[in-house]
Amino acid sequence: MFEVGAVYLHQLVTHRRKNMKRWRQFTSLCSLLILCGCAGQYNIAGNSSVPVLDGNMLYLTVKTDADGKTDIDSCKVVHGSFRFNGDIDSVCIARVYMGNESILPVVLENGNLTITVDNISQRVSGSPLNERLYDFYKKQNRLETKMWRLQQRAIRQVREGHSMADVEKKFTKQAMKIQADAEELETEFLKKNAGNVLGPGYFQMVCEQYAVPTVTDRMARMLEQLPPEFFEHPFVRSYLRRASYNPFSYPVRIPQKTAK
Repeated sequence: MFEVGAVYLHQLVTHRRKNMKRWRQFTSLCSLLILCGCAGQYNIAGNSSVPVLDGNMLYLTVKTDADGKTDIDSCKVVHGSFRFNGDIDSVCIARVYMGNESILPVVLENGNLTITVDNISQRVSGSPLNERLYDFYKKQNRLETKMWRLQQRAIRQVREGHSMADVEKKFTKQAMKIQADAEELETEFLKKNAGNVLGPGYFQMVCEQYAVPTVTDRMARMLEQLPPEFFEHPFVRSYLRRASYNPFSYPVRIPQKTAK
C-alpha cells in the first residue's frame, strides 16, 4: 500500500511539474508576444504657416549609417497641415525633409507629437526628449542672435568711420564671451544626453557640416569632457576613427571606463 501510494505520489508530482513547466513556457510565450505586439508607435501632427511648404511632399528620414539614409514615411502638406505615423522598435532621431533640404530633426518616441513650423522658428513638442532638444535650440538661437546683433553693431561703427583696430578692441572681448557661452551650452547638453539618442544625434548633425571627418579644436575640447558611454555609440566611434586619418583633425583623448 505504501509502495502504491509512493508511486502515485511520484506520478502526481511529476505531472504537476510538467504542467508547471508548460505553464511557464506558455506565460513566457505570451509575454514575448505582448512585447512584440506592443512596439512603440509615433503619431506626428504638423502645422505650418510657411507658404513654400504648402502642396509639397515631406519625408520622414532616418540615418542608416554614416552616409546613408532611408525614408520611413511621407505626406503632403495640405493647407498648412501634415501628418506622419508609424511603428518604431526603439527611440531614434529622424529628420523631416522637403526634397534634399532638411527642415528639422524630430525624436521618434512612443506617443503623440506636434510639429510647428513658421517663419521665425520650428519646434517639436509632446515628448520629454523633443522638449529637451528644442529647449536647447532655443537657448542656442538666443546666443546666435546675440552674436549677430554684436556683429551688426561692429559693422555700423566701421561704416561710421571708426577704425578696424578700435572696433576689434571694443567688440572682440564680447564676441569671445558669447562663443564661450555657446561652447559651454553645447558641452553641457552633450554631457547630460551622453547616454540617450540626443547626445550622439546632435554630435552627428554637427559633424555633417564637414566634407570629410574632422575634429576641430572646439569639438576636441568638448569631447574630452564627455563620459565613456558617449564614445560607445557606433556613429561616434566610427566618426572619430575616420577623423584620426585626417592630418588636419585634432586628436581626441577618449576617457576609459572605470573598473567597478
